[in-house]
Amino acid sequence: NIQAYASKPLSLHFETTAQFSTVTELEREIKVCHWGGVVFSETYNLRHSGAKLKDVFSRVDYERMQRGSSFEYMSAKLPANSYGIDYRDDIGNISTSNVRKSRKYVLFEMRPRFPLFGGWHVVFNLYYTVPIYQLVGAVTGSS
Repeated sequence: NIQAYASKPLSLHFETTAQFSTVTELEREIKVCHWGGVVFSETYNLRHSGAKLKDVFSRVDYERMQRGSSFEYMSAKLPANSYGIDYRDDIGNISTSNVRKSRKYVLFEMRPRFPLFGGWHVVFNLYYTVPIYQLVGAVTGSS
C-alpha cells in the first residue's frame, strides 16, 4: 500500500520505431539573379538520432519490408512556383525524388541514396529557384 500523496521514483523503458531527424548543420546561400530568379543553395547534414541499428545492415532484409526505424523519404515545402529543383550528394545527382505543385507551395519529396538508421547521417544539397517577383520588391520613396 502507498499512502495518499506519497511519491516514488518511476523508471519507464519503451521501444519505438519513430524516426528522429536532427539537422546538425545547415548552410543556405541565396543569390539574387538579374535574369529574374532568386537561387537557393542549401546544404544539410542530417542525422537520424533514433534507436541505433542492432545488427549489420542487409539490403535484402530491408527490401523484404524489415525496415525498422529507418527513413524512407523526406519532404520539403518550397515556395510556390519554385523551379529548377535539384537534389545531390557528394556522389552526384539523386534521381529518386518527386515534385508536386499546389497553389500555396511546391512539395518536394526526396528519397536518400541509402536508408538512414539510428546513428547514421547523410549530407545532401538542395537547389531551387524562385521567381524574383515573389521575394524582391522596391521600397517606395527610397533611392
